[in-house]
Amino acid sequence: MASHLRRLFPCLPKQPGYNKRLRKAAELLRRVTRLLATDTSVWSHDVWIVDSTPVECGRSARPSNTPTWLGGPSTGTAPATADSSGACACTWCPLQGVPIAFALTGAKADERETLLDLLAAKSGLTAARPEQTLIGDKNYFGLGFEHQLADHDIRLPRPARPNRQ
Repeated sequence: MASHLRRLFPCLPKQPGYNKRLRKAAELLRRVTRLLATDTSVWSHDVWIVDSTPVECGRSARPSNTPTWLGGPSTGTAPATADSSGACACTWCPLQGVPIAFALTGAKADERETLLDLLAAKSGLTAARPEQTLIGDKNYFGLGFEHQLADHDIRLPRPARPNRQ
């Protein structure tokens, strides 16, 4: 199938060239996404959500222990599905779903650490937004984590748990 489409793409980059273009385009995509978000009313909302989802990087009959793409974040499979290998996308966005910040991490990375890294990398997001409320799932827990979010002036409402750590 690829051979009969080759004439439509006379200059396909090889793997290193593709990765260079992809890395260069990442910052442009972030800027365009941020411009779209700040140009709409969703930017002014004081409730945002954060979540992570497995990203399928390769599919095989059985999970492989090798990275499936150049510079893959980790080996193994994502916890949620045996079809996804090696990566997880952490997205921070308003309720309407426009991504404000995002990161691609290893499937076994701690979601809390990824969010804290996003906050450190994008500190300007919370500086102008006092008392921002962030909604996350059960993976965003822990008193220490909540104190770190409070340092950024972010509230994370969660139901009370008897074994809260």
